[in-house]
Amino acid sequence: MSNIPYRFNPVITPLPPITAGTNGIFVSSGASVISSGIIMSGAYLKNAYTMRVYSGGTAKGTDVQSGAACIVSSGGTARNINVSSGGQLYLSSGASCSGAIIESAPCFGFSSAFINGATVKSGTLTLDENNSFDTGSRFVNLIANGGTIIISGNCKVHSACADMGGEVLIGSGGSAENTVVRSGGSVIVGSSGSGMGMTVASGGTATIASGGLVSGALFVSSGGTSIVQSGGTLGGGIISSGGTLFIKNGATIGGNLMSGTGAVIITE
Repeated sequence: MSNIPYRFNPVITPLPPITAGTNGIFVSSGASVISSGIIMSGAYLKNAYTMRVYSGGTAKGTDVQSGAACIVSSGGTARNINVSSGGQLYLSSGASCSGAIIESAPCFGFSSAFINGATVKSGTLTLDENNSFDTGSRFVNLIANGGTIIISGNCKVHSACADMGGEVLIGSGGSAENTVVRSGGSVIVGSSGSGMGMTVASGGTATIASGGLVSGALFVSSGGTSIVQSGGTLGGGIISSGGTLFIKNGATIGGNLMSGTGAVIITE
């Protein structure tokens, strides 16, 4: 074990099956490791293996693969974690996560968790918790890069992005500030969802569905498309020449709307 660059919490008896490697520790099946007050770097988890990170513990550079799970409790931290197909990541109340990459995996942020920087490549990141009254957002710099981010349940996100086929869905009670959609990405603001400050760049599509609201400014650049469906509300914005805004009959435009030539299309 001399090549393993960290130690286990001594309360774990017996130790799970391990082998040393260039990325740290590898656990293959059926065991659990607890990180509490220590840093665990480069863990590789698969096949029903569970890592539990408690208060003061840090899981750094962890690879969570099929059948494995990483559970981060209050006061625990996950950094630069990669969640592959079939893996699971759970962030409990007061947990924090930064630099996550998610692929084909169900991942959840609950009850006052912190996420600063996550890229969803082909899985789904679901944020469903009441943090709408926080002075600062707990979810920051989230990117749907081929995957899906779902925001609901009075959850607030600051700085989200959808591109490369990625999708951001803002559902009932959810809100997102300073959202960017581009390059094949899409954003849908659903019923009782809201956005403030949204930029639709070339190749991006933003839809405000019935009951959805985008307040503040909507910026649609050349090559971008936005749709306000019947029952949807747009608080105003700027549509550049070459950008397109479809306003369906029954939609509401609640503020100033500036546009380049031919940029706004009103349809039935």
